[in-house]
Amino acid sequence: MLSEERTLFHDPQLCSACGFCAIVCAYRHYGTLDPDRGRIHPLLSLELPDLVAVSYCSHCKYAFCEAACPSDPKAIYRDPATGAVCIDPIRCIGCRSCVYACPVSAPRYIPELHVSHKCDLCGGDPLCVKCCPTGALQYLPRNEIRRLVEAS
Repeated sequence: MLSEERTLFHDPQLCSACGFCAIVCAYRHYGTLDPDRGRIHPLLSLELPDLVAVSYCSHCKYAFCEAACPSDPKAIYRDPATGAVCIDPIRCIGCRSCVYACPVSAPRYIPELHVSHKCDLCGGDPLCVKCCPTGALQYLPRNEIRRLVEAS
């Protein structure tokens, strides 16, 4: 495991909701420009038009999705190199337990493939962060994210 685990951080003040993060994610993982295939999703609020949220996996320290996975061996595992909680599509049985167990529904079910998928942090080099035109997405140590959230 990493000495200082890192994960994604989204700064809504910088986000333009362009959706480029979802497009580059979909292209990297599926070779398509379909943002619905991305593992990260910008969300706009009709009630609060100035608020932009992004739905993505935060790779929880105690991952409910991993605990809920009934496959044997587990389809959901923590990558020892990056600390990312990942889904192995070969082992996934498509039950959607991970989707229902996740507090933010980060895993998404792909009906055509009969499996769930979620962010894998691109092996420790997230493409969404590299391609974010406003710098709203960052790949930071958890302690730094805590400091940023507490300061806001």
